[in-house]
Amino acid sequence: MLSKLQGLVLVAVVLLAASASAEVTFEYIGENIWGTSLSSDGSAVAGNTEGVYETFRWTEETGVELLGRATSPYIGTGAGTPDISADGTRISATIITEDLLYATQGRWTLGEGWQVTMPPLPPDGGSLDSSYGSAWGLSGDGETVTGFYWSPGHPQGIARPSAWNEIDGIVDVGTEFRSGRVNHANYDGTVLVGWDEATFGYWRPTVWMNGERSTLSIYEAFTDASCVNDAGTVIGGYGYEDATMRFPAAVWRWDGATWIEELLGQLPGTVPYNGLTNVEDMTLDGGIMVGYNRFVNPNLATGFIWTEETGLIDVEDFLIDNGVVLEEDFNILTLSGISDNGRVLMGSGLINVAPFTAKTFLIHTDVFTAVPEWADESQGLNLRVSKNPFRSNTTLSFSLPATADLRMDIYDVQGRLVRNLHAGSAAAGDRQLLWDGLDSQGRPVRSGVYFAKASAGNRVDTQKLMVLR
Repeated sequence: MLSKLQGLVLVAVVLLAASASAEVTFEYIGENIWGTSLSSDGSAVAGNTEGVYETFRWTEETGVELLGRATSPYIGTGAGTPDISADGTRISATIITEDLLYATQGRWTLGEGWQVTMPPLPPDGGSLDSSYGSAWGLSGDGETVTGFYWSPGHPQGIARPSAWNEIDGIVDVGTEFRSGRVNHANYDGTVLVGWDEATFGYWRPTVWMNGERSTLSIYEAFTDASCVNDAGTVIGGYGYEDATMRFPAAVWRWDGATWIEELLGQLPGTVPYNGLTNVEDMTLDGGIMVGYNRFVNPNLATGFIWTEETGLIDVEDFLIDNGVVLEEDFNILTLSGISDNGRVLMGSGLINVAPFTAKTFLIHTDVFTAVPEWADESQGLNLRVSKNPFRSNTTLSFSLPATADLRMDIYDVQGRLVRNLHAGSAAAGDRQLLWDGLDSQGRPVRSGVYFAKASAGNRVDTQKLMVLR
């Protein structure tokens, strides 16, 4: 606890200034569950139950819904990490095969249930310890399941990093030397992140971008790339500092030509070598990140929030500063999810006395804002996007009930005007405007998230756009 008090001293001034007029609420959404993924708007959670390791889905309307096909009752173990699509309707997880004999990858779809994504296995695939492989991530559109499959006897390592979709099935995305795993994917599955095992046995943070594999950083230690934003431009994970023997949180940002590394550090009191700080999720632009800080081991840990302005913040200190009183003996161990706009955070922890109940919670806050305040507005223009994400151009469609003065603008995630597409009268009916991916100076915008904002009279509508280059 001493380390958290030290952290409180370091960040108190920043937090008090930032949250003097803020509203922060904290609510448990279930017991004996461990949340691992949050939908883009913060309305749906996926994760595992404690003990049985059964995948669940939570929404305000349904509560905790158990999805079945747990592996632990049949083979005695669980693996992987459930992940949820951006719209909350699909979940990837490690599930039991229909014959109840093997762990494998699966995808659950709202209203349809589970789909086994392997077998069929690739020609070199096989089983190991009652498992064909496991699922670790899902693309934002819900089309790509990531993880690995077992390939006994493969010359480059028996764990093959994989991506699955309906068209291609299970694909080995490749390693340089030995085994690997894909932890996560961007919105359309074109950017995959995870680890690739080096010849000397350590994991290296790795990205597979449009089919091309790149090592993000080379350390002589086990390191990893855990998550990527929907645009595929910001990667989170953890690195290593050889001089201090520390595993700080790490981020890699795409500058259009290469990945630029930044080490975010660790919370005070984190023990060298045994401590570890990992980015688990981020907002659309990577401006706000969440994860866990293990001071010594997984049971002596906390969740963190990171922004450029504040650096790493212990989430328990943040809650205390904003008037939230946690249940006695409850210890937050991780923050696993954050909504696109930064206003909903999801995490899990344990009661520190027997029977050591696990609980998952949501934090609602307006302290951190990752998108313009108007980005969630919708008042009747029925704004739609033909291609999203897109690389060269997309069409914005909308409906006007009557002739009106219309303005259509493109903004970046900081709320800065990028391009005006229309300003003037527009006739009633269904209308379309083309955005060619250029800014007001005629230059191609960089990969990332943007917002189209249409306004006509008292009607306003917005849509999120993702540009992939």
